[in-house]
Amino acid sequence: MAPDHASHVGDILQRSTGMPVHQVTATMPVEKNHIYVIAPGKQLEMSDGCLHAIEREWSGRP
Repeated sequence: MAPDHASHVGDILQRSTGMPVHQVTATMPVEKNHIYVIAPGKQLEMSDGCLHAIEREWSGRP
């Protein structure tokens, strides 16, 4: 998704589940029974039990 495009995936998922839904915009620990959604313009890496949101190089292509 383009970095300037708003994402509503977290809101849509939250209406369908009782689990907490988080949009990952920074480093955060992974917890059981939680849902994590990538933020626009980010890519995710995981290490040491944490998700790390880093800026994605944007090529302009989908």
